[in-house]
Amino acid sequence: MTVLRSIALFVTVLWATLPVHTQNEYAVWQFGNFAGLDFRTAPPTPVSAPFYTDEGSSMWCNPITGNLILSSNGKQVYDASGAVVANGAGLRGGNSSSSCVVILPDPVFKYPHEATRFYIFCIGDQSSAIQPPDSALTMNTVEYRDGRWEVVQKNVVVDSGFAEKLAVTHHCDGRSFWLVVHARSEPAFYAYQLSGKGLQPAVKSVVGAVNTPRADSVLGGAYGQGLMAFSQDGSKLAMATPFSYSTEVFDFDISTGIVSNARVLDPVSRNYGVCFSPNGRYVYGVQWATRTENGSVVRQYDVTNTVNPVVVGSLKPAVSDFYNGGIQAGPDGKLWLAMETSVVSIASPDSAAPDCGFRADEVVLLPSSDIVVGLPTIVTSFYKLGRLNSCAPPVSRITADTAICSGECLQVSSISTNSPAQWLWTFDGAEPAVFSGESPPAVCYRTAGRFAIRLITRNQWGADTATHFVLVHQLPVISAGADVILCDSASGRLAATGGVRYEWEAQQGIGNRFSPDPIVRVFTHTAFVVRGWNEHGCSSTDTVIVYSYPHGMPPVTLSVVPSVAEAGSEAVIQIAVTDGVPIAEIITEVSIPARALTDVRVTHGMELYRRTAGTDTLILGVRTELKDNKNVISIRGIALLFTDTVRIALRSATSLTCQPVWTADTTFAVTACGKLLRAVMFLNTPLQITGYEQQTGRVSISGNPAALATVSVYTLQGTLVENHTVRISAVPSAVHLSSLPAGLYLLRLHSGSHQDVRLILQE
Repeated sequence: MTVLRSIALFVTVLWATLPVHTQNEYAVWQFGNFAGLDFRTAPPTPVSAPFYTDEGSSMWCNPITGNLILSSNGKQVYDASGAVVANGAGLRGGNSSSSCVVILPDPVFKYPHEATRFYIFCIGDQSSAIQPPDSALTMNTVEYRDGRWEVVQKNVVVDSGFAEKLAVTHHCDGRSFWLVVHARSEPAFYAYQLSGKGLQPAVKSVVGAVNTPRADSVLGGAYGQGLMAFSQDGSKLAMATPFSYSTEVFDFDISTGIVSNARVLDPVSRNYGVCFSPNGRYVYGVQWATRTENGSVVRQYDVTNTVNPVVVGSLKPAVSDFYNGGIQAGPDGKLWLAMETSVVSIASPDSAAPDCGFRADEVVLLPSSDIVVGLPTIVTSFYKLGRLNSCAPPVSRITADTAICSGECLQVSSISTNSPAQWLWTFDGAEPAVFSGESPPAVCYRTAGRFAIRLITRNQWGADTATHFVLVHQLPVISAGADVILCDSASGRLAATGGVRYEWEAQQGIGNRFSPDPIVRVFTHTAFVVRGWNEHGCSSTDTVIVYSYPHGMPPVTLSVVPSVAEAGSEAVIQIAVTDGVPIAEIITEVSIPARALTDVRVTHGMELYRRTAGTDTLILGVRTELKDNKNVISIRGIALLFTDTVRIALRSATSLTCQPVWTADTTFAVTACGKLLRAVMFLNTPLQITGYEQQTGRVSISGNPAALATVSVYTLQGTLVENHTVRISAVPSAVHLSSLPAGLYLLRLHSGSHQDVRLILQE
């Protein structure tokens, strides 16, 4: 048998089994004027959002399925259905705040997909003419209670005096977050650690250029508008301030929260959006532009060489009151840029321009929706959580299929986070049983069952264990059926069993290859291989041979070998092909008089059926067995205790038009040979001789009511003396014998194949 790998891979049921490049926390984006994108397709599919925002927004998706859980525009909080959650209106974020809101799971939960509490941080609007400026950082708590989401704490002021800039990355412990904001009027960063113990006091870093806003816009102060963005490993922080014509990059320590080593990337361009390439080498800046300007210039900055930025391209000019400038990293490894009613991508952002793959004319349209300027706030460290410079024990995670077929091998990988230094694997019921290292070889399972995979990871901070279960399904036992013999180019039918679906290998002469019983017609001997699957998608194969013979093949003769047995001893009746070469096994009916043998059984060949004919003949349907290159049948039984000679008859039951089968009967003799005084055998039936009275000649018998029985008297030499027929009744039955001369006699009672024999003495 061969094995086909399971067609249907099973849906992964643990967060730990997700590949690191397909984390789904941001599988769905919501932003702009009721716009959105679903990144679970390629390219992403446009979807709708339940809100409007000029710039910032945030959302959180199930890390396993990618299904949306919560979203916000900084003013309201929405659930997956698009409804405002309980107490979810009136947040203090600004629709026109560059990074007005971010949603974070409570780090108290080890695995984010288990979180039932989230924190929503909001930054107010610095420059809107519609609402007064709000420089406060506020904190809101959302919990899942009684089957619904509810804001249980709202608009708790953390501090004030901040610009519209907000960025988040992971702490080096892999679970906590650094929430970083910037002062509105001085070059100062405030880094708040959100841990399982709550929000910790800010770490302040005074670093960077001293900005002075240009005369064209002083709203928001020297640092008010524009985006901040972390590299995906959290080690660098970029910041754009368009109205101060300033773009800078900094180092960030994910263990302490300290911002340092400021470098000016661009002192002359009015960048609004900034975003790192996944490898952290390049920063992309997108120029703020209105409909009166000739589009937004997109630039690439090499953080290892901050002198000469490269112009990547330009976005199309805005045609309404909207702006260009938003940029964000997607879960697909691309960077996405807002362009009024569409988004465009930088397909290969890790490559130096012009090979980074920017095409302003390749867009994803947002039907009946548009973007004012911004895209969602994303914690991009979720994309590469395993690459953080960790300061905590590792978190062990395993990725592997959850179900395979026996005989298959499994690819197993570690996606453990927090920089493990050691990996120890154990594989129950598999080969290999243990492995040390990050990437084990293929893990093979030979038997069915449910088996555990365990991974222990260690670093200088500690150890962690993860367990993953694999269900190994049994292979189906597929049968292609018995070999088929076709005569004179006739058609036949195959018969596969053991599966829920089948596929026969392509072969000339077969009809429907996907039927379990296709019609075949061949002109030469042909092997057909069928593959069958069970309900788990596991498969195996079997082969059937279809033999094709011409009409008029030489006949064969099946004969009974003459034999003699001693009464009371085991007798053997041999049947064999005595002439010709059969092209297949032969089925024959063997007729044996019931008075000849008892305890009849087939010891060579296959008994297909047995029945009785009349009251005194046993008929066996038997298929020959190939033994020593000959087709034979052996039938054994106990010779009855009287002398007799009977005929064993054969009748061919094989219907092959291309090769006739002839049969030859013979005799079977039983002789007393001095063994008459052996213990008399009783059949396992209620038919019995229950008594004999010498004076009256009365023979009492019992058996099944209404059965017709014969009572016979024999001399010890086997000569029949007399016969009586009687129908057995519910009361003891009897027959009367004639007056017998003195001597020993055999008294035999039989009905069909059942009988009882007694030795009687007549004085």
